Amino acid sequence: MRHPLSRAWVHIQAHIAATCLANQTENLTAMLNKAQLIDLVENQYFAQMDQKRLDATLSCLTADCVWRIYPAGITLNGRDHEIRSAFKDAMAKYPTMWHGDFDCIVDEQAQRVCATFNVRLVDASGAETTMSNAKIFRVFNGKFSELDLYFSSAAAIINEEEY
Repeated sequence: MRHPLSRAWVHIQAHIAATCLANQTENLTAMLNKAQLIDLVENQYFAQMDQKRLDATLSCLTADCVWRIYPAGITLNGRDHEIRSAFKDAMAKYPTMWHGDFDCIVDEQAQRVCATFNVRLVDASGAETTMSNAKIFRVFNGKFSELDLYFSSAAAIINEEEY
């Protein structure tokens, strides 16, 4: 049986390859090493999200961050605008959030992290949603400038009609 994200991996690999060369010419002033990049993903971003610390979660993003969500086909722009609203809604909808079992691939020179991980969400009624997702993080000056999220199911955690 094929892993539910196997098609996403093909897209992810092509996406990383296409952006690595372009990124090598960018003027990056805050290069993070492999351990710092993984820490940014796992501890500064996801751990803060799971603890419902909205501002701490958003502090990992650049002001002009772009978040693309697949297969929903949604693009959210701006840390303090659409992304803030989506995170706030998700945190309100799910009193219990857990992201874990991370497997990260890091391209230190390009400042990219691709993480696969499991998600467990429990809403106020006690209904549980579990997923296996993949996310590509592009880092600029120590913060995420672009996020590409690939869900293992077509059910998005955000209300697609609002975005």
